Amino acid sequence: MPAFLNGLSKSGSDDEYRAVLTLYLADGKHLVAIARHFRQTSTVAADSIKEVLKKAIAANDDIAVIECLVFAIERHEPEEHPLVEDVFVPAIKYLIDRKDARWVHGAWFLPACKTFFAALSVDQSILVLYSLLSLPRIEHHAEKILVYIARQHPEAVWGFFSRRLTKRREEKEKGYEAFPYRFHGLEQPLAMNVELAIDAVRSSFRTGDPLFRFDGGRLLSTVFSAFPEPFAQKLTDIAANGTDDDVGFVLGILQNYTGEAATHPVLKALVNRLPEDDPRLVEVDISLQNTGIVGGEFGFVEAFRGKKEAMASWLDDPRPRVKAFAAEYIRRLNQRIASEQRSAEQAREQRKREFESDNDD
Repeated sequence: MPAFLNGLSKSGSDDEYRAVLTLYLADGKHLVAIARHFRQTSTVAADSIKEVLKKAIAANDDIAVIECLVFAIERHEPEEHPLVEDVFVPAIKYLIDRKDARWVHGAWFLPACKTFFAALSVDQSILVLYSLLSLPRIEHHAEKILVYIARQHPEAVWGFFSRRLTKRREEKEKGYEAFPYRFHGLEQPLAMNVELAIDAVRSSFRTGDPLFRFDGGRLLSTVFSAFPEPFAQKLTDIAANGTDDDVGFVLGILQNYTGEAATHPVLKALVNRLPEDDPRLVEVDISLQNTGIVGGEFGFVEAFRGKKEAMASWLDDPRPRVKAFAAEYIRRLNQRIASEQRSAEQAREQRKREFESDNDD
């Protein structure tokens, strides 16, 4: 049908062409085909696509609405085609009500996307984000659109992820992921404002929530994977001067790292603040001992030796609690190193015996 309409529009039979479109629109038929035809036609009046959208919404024709929305993106020329408020906004509001975000798959790769989404107002951008809220996962297609919005309105995108975190906790929808395991570009605009990032995730933190480490805490560690200095400074200030709840918030973030040197100022601030018998010091210990993936028989031995060397500077810290914590931590780390050493040697001997036995056979 789109090909038929394309041919008819180029045939020179303008009266027949208009008569066919008028008939189809009056009957509410072939709306998807008409919208796709308009997308392939260089000259289409804004009123024409608005009429298709009106009919599509009345008929609950989701695919036709998506085609109209994509048309608005492709033809984004504010002066000549005022399609944002007239077509895109009503189309996306309809799709939000339908919890249908399939339009992403037809739009993300369009060259016009970059300028279209960058030109949206904050209110228009929030509509886009409410539409993406229904996606069970944020995959590459959606992330591309989020990047364009985050460059102009990062606060809106942080609010979007805060809502996704809340939605995942409260609705417990199977298969719903608040954010991806790793970003591929979105972390750059999101990391531009540390205060904004921390405040957005802090608003979703609940005292005593054991899962915060795996959602809000991991979201921040995903965006600030290298633990940059501004991020470290902000967390150090919160750890030293924030409320008691702020301590839990900071610990939930730090447990997603592997005790890198960049995290040590924050951890020292926590140790200096907490009483010696505070159970939350165990979480500091966990943050320091996290190793990530290690390789080889003696991978853990080497990893823990490296951590022991990194702790040496703690012994020179002027704060008594920090120094005492470091001494006790190093003592336990020595025990762990010895245990891992024995286990690795035993495993090596066992494999050696198995190898020799196989050769004898």
